[in-house]
Amino acid sequence: MNFLRILFISFVAAFMGHCIAFAQTSNSSNRPTDEVLVKLEQKCLPRLTGEMWTLTHAYESKDEVDKVLAYLADIAKSSQTVDQRLGGAESYKNTFSKFLDSKDEAVRAFSAIALACTGDKSFAPRLAKIVNERDESFTERFAPGASFVRGRSAVALGLMQATEYKSDIARLLKSKNEYDRSGAISALIELNAIEFTGEIVSLLANKDLAFDDDDSPIYFLIETKQVGKYKKEIVQAMLGQSHMKVSESATYALAAIGAKEHARDVARLLKNEFRQGCAAKALALMGASEYSGEIAKLLSAKSGLTRNAAMVSLAILDSKKHIQAIVRIYNNDPKIYVKPQAAVALLLLGKPQYYREIKLETALKEPPKLSELDFHYFVLEKLKPYNEKLLANLNSQQTNR
Repeated sequence: MNFLRILFISFVAAFMGHCIAFAQTSNSSNRPTDEVLVKLEQKCLPRLTGEMWTLTHAYESKDEVDKVLAYLADIAKSSQTVDQRLGGAESYKNTFSKFLDSKDEAVRAFSAIALACTGDKSFAPRLAKIVNERDESFTERFAPGASFVRGRSAVALGLMQATEYKSDIARLLKSKNEYDRSGAISALIELNAIEFTGEIVSLLANKDLAFDDDDSPIYFLIETKQVGKYKKEIVQAMLGQSHMKVSESATYALAAIGAKEHARDVARLLKNEFRQGCAAKALALMGASEYSGEIAKLLSAKSGLTRNAAMVSLAILDSKKHIQAIVRIYNNDPKIYVKPQAAVALLLLGKPQYYREIKLETALKEPPKLSELDFHYFVLEKLKPYNEKLLANLNSQQTNR
């Protein structure tokens, strides 16, 4: 992690600290419950990180953005408690309430999330009013300057658990604007609004929307624990015409619920140059060892990333007959990022000496781990036993090559 990223996260974290502090100390009757505050702490930091990027990259008025950044700078300079120099919670809310009226969409979107992070539902009617705004992008597929503030305002309503506006949010599902639909789905996830499941799932089969490559309907099914009811639709999405994101998320959704009965469908992607790595890892997590031979063919794939996927997949399947092939890759692969993954695969297969060797060569400090970067958010729980095995094997005394 480079210095700028650390600085950025520290800045957002400081801002987040104030959002929660303002929510906790608010004298308003709209002060959120402790349960909501916990959820806000968990949900708002990643949201604010994303909105900070939007604020500084998707703006139209530099002057408007500079006003927000100046206020954020004041917050970052103050302590983690509510600083009365800044006027406390009500001043904070009033400031972002004014920013919510900005003519710049990026400022409005950021302000919507910033207000949501206080948990103060008195702002819900104003956010709902934004959700119900309409422009050309709502009905025209490729309208210029598609609005994104409606979707962000929907997310804000979801974060503050404004259940009374579920119907307003759900109307965005009919929009031709991807930002509207994905924002609405994110909000409906927060509200656990499973009554809209059918309408959300139907978006996966809408060929007119395939170009958007929007995997938010799959996230909805995962987060509301309904994947098992819609396996057929997920398989169709996985094998459909969408670009990489939908197919990948659909593949990992099947792996997340251990849908081994669809291993044959997933295996069809092993022939697809751009999806075969994802397919190999999903099959491994399903325990579909009958495809280890097909996965092993990917050890000689043109892409180093695919070779990495093949190695770790075979290791998850505990395919010890492929150890020597992985050792050859460890010793000879031309891509510098392949050797470390080969070492991890060999470690998982009970050969810790290679990881120890590369740890010395590269001064690695982090423990070996299969992460979301290697796989997908959907399967993080599935990775836990393999990460435990990696650590156990690293601490073993086996040294023979």
